[in-house]
Amino acid sequence: MAQDLPNPPPASSPSDFNSPGWQNWFSRLAAKIRESGQILWTQIDFAGSNLANIATRLFTDLQFTGSNLTSIVTRNHNDLQNIQGGASGDYQHLTTAQVGIVNGVPATYAPLASPALTGTPTAPTAAVGTNTTQLATTAFVLANAASSGPIFSVYQSTAQSLTAATFTKIQFQTKEYDSANAFDNVTNYRFQPIVPGYYFFTGLLNFAASTTTTELALYKNGALFKASTFYANNGSAALGVTVYLNGTTDYVEAWGYSGVTQNSSSGASLTYFQGNFIRP
Repeated sequence: MAQDLPNPPPASSPSDFNSPGWQNWFSRLAAKIRESGQILWTQIDFAGSNLANIATRLFTDLQFTGSNLTSIVTRNHNDLQNIQGGASGDYQHLTTAQVGIVNGVPATYAPLASPALTGTPTAPTAAVGTNTTQLATTAFVLANAASSGPIFSVYQSTAQSLTAATFTKIQFQTKEYDSANAFDNVTNYRFQPIVPGYYFFTGLLNFAASTTTTELALYKNGALFKASTFYANNGSAALGVTVYLNGTTDYVEAWGYSGVTQNSSSGASLTYFQGNFIRP
């Protein structure tokens, strides 16, 4: 069994720790720590209240008292910072990963600042509608988008003349609602959302009188995407279509067709365009 550990020699600066007397004391300290660890494993019951007494017993046996404790902590800190893998020293049993943690450069763990996580890290999913600085999981993003995606309804409040036998963009001047302010009812008469996903659109176009043919179409990014059936000798046309929008550059518009030049029928129930987000 190792001898009792005496008080360490006096020291006025960290350089004194390199003296033979301090080097001998550190060697005896290391032996005492190893001996205490073996005793703890083999003779002390790691259960109940005994756990609370382990730290106190170590401090008593190793005589960590007064200014000696400050000196020991200083030496330990300096030694741990200088260890590189299997270098000699009191703590040469540390692994490279453990040394990295001590030096603040983890070998296998993400740092606290700007961590570069790998694999599939997980986190708690916040409730829909949460607006804080906490991390957002993919589950939160999908649930939040589904519950708060853009929706709008606009109609034509002023009649518009459509040229015969050609598609004309329908001007919807009045909004009933537009949750994301994504419909331009002043200049371009188009819907351009900032949330990517699939959208469902419906529309109705009415004319003051019957015509040879009528049609209502959805244009995406300025080109024909989907069109309704040609209606012969009918004064109206309806449309229902689903389309994916990327949430940045994609936009849609409603275009109408009449076999002869004539005016549309304005009104919230006669000529309107509606759309809503349905899923990512």
